[in-house]
Amino acid sequence: RTWSSTTVGFNSPFSFRIIFSALMAGDPHGNPPSADLFFADFKAMMDGRYNHPSIVQWTAFNEGDMVGHFNASAVVAWAQAYDPSRLVDTDSGGPANDLHVGDVNDIHDYPYPQDPKPNDHQYAMIGEFGGIGAFVDGHEWWPKQCSTYLHVQTPQDEADTYIRMAQTILSRKNDISASVYTQITDVERECDGFYNYDRTNKFTDDQVKAIAAANQAIIHN
Repeated sequence: RTWSSTTVGFNSPFSFRIIFSALMAGDPHGNPPSADLFFADFKAMMDGRYNHPSIVQWTAFNEGDMVGHFNASAVVAWAQAYDPSRLVDTDSGGPANDLHVGDVNDIHDYPYPQDPKPNDHQYAMIGEFGGIGAFVDGHEWWPKQCSTYLHVQTPQDEADTYIRMAQTILSRKNDISASVYTQITDVERECDGFYNYDRTNKFTDDQVKAIAAANQAIIHN
């Protein structure tokens, strides 16, 4: 999959969006994974998107998805050799991140952003954080069935909480090079988006401006 959750906007509550492209190869039927199919899919993803200038990094695994079936270090080495022009993330927020191979120390933290550390060959990234959700009546995919990582009562609470999180990241700017917020839109029963499920905005113009200002502070500092 290719995803672009909120990174840190210009004229939107998000910010510039750098794309991290990730291979997902889980089998819902529980069949053992095929290394041949995995690498064929990985190669096809890279070949099909090699000329997209917005892609700066390939992500081999996400959290616990499939990583236990493969030699993660070998997968990273293959990806780095196949496309030396881009960074490679071993396992975004997953156990193989602790191997400290690849180009990034990528952690997932919910709801509040933590402080991953760079090292001599990896930058530090918060691959997922946030999940703040105000549930807006009349805009839910399944009324009264929303859930989220951090429920708040109103969109103003959601905006205020996000801004405090952005300020926390800014205070750790010497460590953190990238962050990905969960998430841009509500998704079915996970209602932690900046937009509602029907893509209407949760926020007033003033709230959007305050969120954008918090993002701008990260970008320019």
